Amino acid sequence: MKILNSKKANVDVHPSLFVSLLSRSSALRITFTCSWHHVFPLFTLLLSSCSDEPKPTPVSIKSESSVLIINEGNFQRGNASLGRFTISDSKYTDQIFEKQNGFPIGDVFYEMKRIDGNYWCVVNNSGKIQVIDSSGFIVVQTIEGLTSPRRLAQTGNKVFVTDLYANAISVIDKNSFAVTGKIKIDGWTEHIISANGSLWVTNQQRPYLYKVDPDKEIITDSFRIANEANTILSVAGNKLLILCDGKLGSGEKSEVIEFDLMADSVVRRFTFAEGKPKFLRWHEVNQKLYFVQEGLWEFDPVLFEPVEKVLDLSGYIYGFNIRANGEFYFADARDFVENSRVSVFDKNFNAVVNFDAGINTSGFLFDEKP
Repeated sequence: MKILNSKKANVDVHPSLFVSLLSRSSALRITFTCSWHHVFPLFTLLLSSCSDEPKPTPVSIKSESSVLIINEGNFQRGNASLGRFTISDSKYTDQIFEKQNGFPIGDVFYEMKRIDGNYWCVVNNSGKIQVIDSSGFIVVQTIEGLTSPRRLAQTGNKVFVTDLYANAISVIDKNSFAVTGKIKIDGWTEHIISANGSLWVTNQQRPYLYKVDPDKEIITDSFRIANEANTILSVAGNKLLILCDGKLGSGEKSEVIEFDLMADSVVRRFTFAEGKPKFLRWHEVNQKLYFVQEGLWEFDPVLFEPVEKVLDLSGYIYGFNIRANGEFYFADARDFVENSRVSVFDKNFNAVVNFDAGINTSGFLFDEKP
C-alpha cells in the first residue's frame, strides 16, 4: 500500500531504527526510535494510519419545502457548493452535497434542474454533471467527458446539454446516463428550453435562435434575434421571451424579443434606451414580468415595455428568481470572494429575510412540498 502525500520517509537500518515522517495534514515531524522487534508492529501502525479516511455517513434530510441554492464558487478554486434554505425555520445549510457524499461538487457549479426523482447539477469547469437523488442528495451517477457544459433541458428520455467550447449540444440518455449523441452547432451554445415539441437554443457568438428536433437530433431552422441572450422564457405555451444584451463593446442596445411559437417568427421587440437589464422572470401570481437593472423593474407583457421600478436593490445582483407563491429571491455577490448575501421579499415587495449563502450564489431552485 502506498503512503500518500508523505514528503519524507527514511529507514536507516542500524541497531536502532529511526523513522521520520511528515504528517499529511501538518508539518509536524514525528520521530520513533525502536529496536528490531518493533519494526513490524510499527509499520503495521503506519500503514493503517495512512488508509483512506472514512466517508461521512449521510444524514436523513427532512422532507419539507425548501430552496436549493446554487453557489457557483470561483473559477479553478473548487469552492462551489449546494446550499439549502428551509422555509419553515428560515435556516440555511451550506455544502449539502459535500456533507452527504464526502467530496465537493466540483469547479463552477452552473445549473441545476429536477428531472424525475433526481437533480442534475451541471459543473461547468469540471466538465461533468452530478446526478443526485432528490431525497438525500446522494450521487446517483457522475456523467463525465463533457467539454464545458452550461445548461440543460429534458424531452422524453433525453437530456440535452449546451456547451461553451464543444461546438455541439450533447445528448444524454435520461435512464442510462450515457452520452448517446452530439448535435453540431458552431460556437458557444448557452440557453436551451423545450417548448411546443421542439428545443430552442441560443448562441452567445451568433445572433440566432435555433430550432432543434429532439427526436431526429438535428437543427431544423434558425431565426435572427439579437446578440448575447441572457434569458429565455416560455410563456403561456405559445411564445418565447428572450432578453438579449447586444454584442459586447459594439454599442448595441439590449432588447426583449417576443417569438411566436405558432408562427415561428419574431413578432415584437422592445429596445432599452440604456443599461444592461438581466434576469427576465415571469411572476405566476400577478402574471407580470420582472427584470433587474439597478433595482427590480416591472415589465408589462401586454404593452411590451417597462412600467416602473418597484424595488431598490443594493450590491451586485448575481442571481434572481421568483417562487410560485410570488416571493422574490435575490443574491448579492458582494466582492465575488466572500459569501453572497441572499435577500427575500414577499409578493408586495416587503422584506422577509436575509442570510449569507455560499460564494457567488447564482441560482435558486424551489423544492415545494405539499
